[in-house]
Amino acid sequence: MVRRLRLLSTALGTMAGSALPGGAAVAATPRLPIDPAAFSDDSLAYPPPRLDYDPDVLGMACAPGASGCLDVVASNNLVAASDVPETPGTGTQVLALSPSVNDEAQSEIFAVQRSETGAFSITAADLRSARIKVPSNIPDADYVALSSLPGVTARYDEASQGLALDVPDPLRVPLELAVTKPRDKVDLSKLSTQPNVQLNYRLLASSALSGVGRDTLDGDAVLVVSNRFAQLVNSATFGTGVGFVRGETVARLEDPYKVRTYALGDVITGAVGFSDAVRLGGFQVQSNFQQRPDIFRGPLPQFAASAALPSAVDLYVDSLKVFSTNVPRGPFVLQSLPQLSGRTLSVVTTDLSGRQTRISKPYYYAPGLLRHGVSEYSFELGFPRLGGSSTLGNYLDFLATSAAVRYGLTDRFTIEGHAEAGGGLINGGGGFAAALGYFGSLNGSLSASRFKGKDGARATLDYQVGLGGISGFASIVREFGTYTTLGDVTTIRGLSVSPAGFQLRRAKESIDRAGIFFQLPFDPTTIDLAYNRLNLGFGKTRTASAGFTRRINDRLSLNGTMLVDLERNNAISARINLNIRLGSFATATVGGDHVPGRNTYAVTVNGFNAGRQNQLGYSLSQRGDDEGNATRSGRLDYRLPQVLLSTSIDQSRGNVRGQLAAEGAILFADKRLFPANRIGESFALIKNAGPGAEILQNGRRIARSDKNGNALLPELEAFDETRISLDPTRLPTDFEARNGTEFNIVTSRRNGALIDFGVRKVFAGIVVIVDKDGKPFPPGTQVLRDGFDPEVMGYDGEVFLRDLKPINEITIDRGEAGLCKGSFAYAEKDAEQPRIGPVTCQ
Repeated sequence: MVRRLRLLSTALGTMAGSALPGGAAVAATPRLPIDPAAFSDDSLAYPPPRLDYDPDVLGMACAPGASGCLDVVASNNLVAASDVPETPGTGTQVLALSPSVNDEAQSEIFAVQRSETGAFSITAADLRSARIKVPSNIPDADYVALSSLPGVTARYDEASQGLALDVPDPLRVPLELAVTKPRDKVDLSKLSTQPNVQLNYRLLASSALSGVGRDTLDGDAVLVVSNRFAQLVNSATFGTGVGFVRGETVARLEDPYKVRTYALGDVITGAVGFSDAVRLGGFQVQSNFQQRPDIFRGPLPQFAASAALPSAVDLYVDSLKVFSTNVPRGPFVLQSLPQLSGRTLSVVTTDLSGRQTRISKPYYYAPGLLRHGVSEYSFELGFPRLGGSSTLGNYLDFLATSAAVRYGLTDRFTIEGHAEAGGGLINGGGGFAAALGYFGSLNGSLSASRFKGKDGARATLDYQVGLGGISGFASIVREFGTYTTLGDVTTIRGLSVSPAGFQLRRAKESIDRAGIFFQLPFDPTTIDLAYNRLNLGFGKTRTASAGFTRRINDRLSLNGTMLVDLERNNAISARINLNIRLGSFATATVGGDHVPGRNTYAVTVNGFNAGRQNQLGYSLSQRGDDEGNATRSGRLDYRLPQVLLSTSIDQSRGNVRGQLAAEGAILFADKRLFPANRIGESFALIKNAGPGAEILQNGRRIARSDKNGNALLPELEAFDETRISLDPTRLPTDFEARNGTEFNIVTSRRNGALIDFGVRKVFAGIVVIVDKDGKPFPPGTQVLRDGFDPEVMGYDGEVFLRDLKPINEITIDRGEAGLCKGSFAYAEKDAEQPRIGPVTCQ
């Protein structure tokens, strides 16, 4: 409405100006003629369709007079904007008109200039809002002459103050329709951070209750100091067998705006599909897409088409309809298609006359691709760190560097590269990931190395395809010469083995893998078949395997596998399991194994607390074999708000062993110390939730507040919106949440959010107020108290008053009769909502 009034005011002002003495018109914003050649700019072209379509079938506009095309210039109902009859002497007018584009009414009123010749001009902003392409260098406020837009025609209806535009498809921005709702990128302005210090720990004590064995105590701990986007992390393991071993010590700084992480200390190098990661003590900078679940890095599949008339559009995957909507005349794009492989997509349009057109194309979604223009990278510089249990923490005396990068060259082709050097090694290579449409996807790489004068190379090729519900894969790995990686050099130097000696023992790696996965056409059973041939330098392995999964009903499923060792006289191993769902948080499994010379069985029942506090978990199992050997075990765990406690006992023959475990965290935040469950990526600190309140995380009951209204939710996903809510039905009737019962929060990594529900006891009651003669005041009388808004009285002199004190003063304005005052006492031990009075106001 405000925009309509503004446009009307502008139009009236301009028309008034045209009537000034001398016929002078108010100067209008200059109209910008547009060179039609500007529309050849790629920035104005909507993305080409992922699947081809025939413009003739869908009636797309094309060259005037061409067969099967809509003639946008010679239409009987439209007049070219440049051919509008002249109305001399009127000057330039600005009109507020109700527009339509290709018979589709627009929701906004357009500010339209009408020249002395009758030609129309519209602001670039209004044209863009109607999905009409305008060169990007034209400011929104500038007027664009319709006569400069190739093929655009207009019809002005003075009686209805309407302007009908007809725009050819090439000049329209396609209407984007999301088939599946894409995940929204997190609004970083909503990030909640809470400076904190957290110590995650795990302790395990084991003792032999009978038979042989020794007592042990083992554990690990992770200390984190975090403030907004900076963290200092230090981890360690300890135990009676290994002593104390320092793990990771690293300082990290995350930049969520540039999706980048900087690290100083112990880091793990970035890797691509054909390279290996190593541990370094040094510096790292890398993209942080992998830890941003809200950012989808892959290509957004789309299906582009056009409708000659307003139509209904249905999308089918094979024969199943997955999406339906209505579209106006013109081009449209179906975005965010389901990520399916080996299926046929069909788009069916039904226009107003009932005519249907169908476009069908096979579709294969290739995982691992990056969207066009998206890059991932990692760079490290430091000293290699050994990872063996006896050498962990030792750094080698040479400097190494590593770099990895992936880039989406197009939506269907991603390139990647990796290089590393140090200790006399130079290694580097490149690879690619390509979507082949109906023919699947292909990944390949080639890398080469030189170490101590020895050259080598490594090539990989990985193919995946899906056809008619059958998925298949095949991959090969080949090494040539003496191929060496930074991991190999670290091992050589760490073991003090001469490079020559190590290289002589290292065989060329050779791997062949192939397999298919499909569902039986007559039964819901799924089958997978695979072949593997591996030569990793310490022996050759060739196996063929087959597996199946059969869902019987909502509670029962059956699965099994069989493996044939082709290098050991076709020796056969097999396994079969019956899975039983006993409830929402309990399962049972009955199964058996066969290996050459031995058969075993196992029966297991598991109950899960699923992260819920004050919940019990358990496990019972028995395992045995055909030789009479048997092992029995039982476990109980209970998740308190402060710690997860577990106890278990194992019995095998005459040996009985018991274990006790504690797992949790100690958190210092909000100037308070909290014992808590082990903290994950981030946490939420709850305060003022009321005593014993149920706390829900994304709709699941996770915690219950203590008597002071505090609780801690230790497992939140960083950079993902989490809904934290309070169940108001569980609050006592004399409590209320002043700040609301639901919050949507976003937390950063190793950080948390402070949520204050503001629950407090309501000191309130129904007060009956009468005048000095004992008669109630009429309904609608206002009751005044210092520091409070007026309250309105109901029938029989009753008024509901809150935030009562031990002694309360009230005032009533009786108009001409003046003010009257009264007072009454209130005791907290009164009923939840006591009735007080009558109170005399005099």
